[in-house]
Amino acid sequence: MHTQQYEIRICKQSEYDKLIRFLKEHWNKDHIFVKSKAMLDFQHLDSQNSLYNFIVAHNTNTQEFDAILGFIPLSHYDENLHHNDFWLAIWKVKEESKKSGIGLGVLLYFINTFNPRSVAAIGTSAIAERVYKAYRWHIDALRHFYIKNTRKECFSIATFISEAQESKRVSQPSINFCEITNLDTLTDSLCTYTPTKSLEFFKNRYMHHPIYTYKIYGIFDTNTQKCLALFVFRAVFVENACCLRIVDYLGEFVPHCYESFQNLLESYNAEYIDMLCYTPNTQQILQMGFTQKQENEAVPNYFEPFVKDNVEIRFAYKSAGESYVIFKGDSDQDRPNFV
Repeated sequence: MHTQQYEIRICKQSEYDKLIRFLKEHWNKDHIFVKSKAMLDFQHLDSQNSLYNFIVAHNTNTQEFDAILGFIPLSHYDENLHHNDFWLAIWKVKEESKKSGIGLGVLLYFINTFNPRSVAAIGTSAIAERVYKAYRWHIDALRHFYIKNTRKECFSIATFISEAQESKRVSQPSINFCEITNLDTLTDSLCTYTPTKSLEFFKNRYMHHPIYTYKIYGIFDTNTQKCLALFVFRAVFVENACCLRIVDYLGEFVPHCYESFQNLLESYNAEYIDMLCYTPNTQQILQMGFTQKQENEAVPNYFEPFVKDNVEIRFAYKSAGESYVIFKGDSDQDRPNFV
């Protein structure tokens, strides 16, 4: 690697134009960050230190970036999260600079600088996977789960084959769903997995989103009034049809919630609710009442623009913590493509 030609470091806030120029010319001229500074700032601006959370290879000859690696510390949404958990985002090297080795250089700079307890890349390419595999990261694909609205007969967004098993239809009468509009009313003791999230994280990541409108619901034990879990979802519309997408979850996976989800679907007149996730124990998701998508079913993942097809989301992670989990809202996976 020709290190004398490059200064590898974190992007300065004053280099916004240079960062956008790189994205426009070498990533995607129509990317949401190119179109919306508000989205870029929401996800990557460290205003306290006047930095954008991108590792850059700054070419000292051309005064331009030749490679970038975006990263998102979970503390970006809650400064009191000190567990050193990260997600990676856009990783791109200029075509003419690929043989220089700076693509690997920005990744190693990130790892050596932050020494993360956990780090994950979600939506990985085959090329990136080869690098992660060489460094012994865990590589897999997100699982896709859904619950159909049993009160509907026609489905225009997805194509379902499976019928929910009778065991999944069992419901707990002591379980109740309730919308949460003020997270300050809850106690911050729900996170039991890695990476560590908090109520403040949920507030800043979802309630304060500049474009999307998210709903946060609590799963309560009606006997004790205890909040057992939170889930975050948003309604997605395709013409006159609607589905609900769970993008994040905090707390235990509460079994036998099938009927509660049916009531939620009815209140939105939604065709189904789905959840893309990775967890060491998928059986817990099934026990909630979900069905895992089969190969002969089409449950879309892309809605901007809408693609009625299955899209596999690959990921890689390395973690010193236990029970690593991934949800659709992690990293930059649930972000708008259009302003």
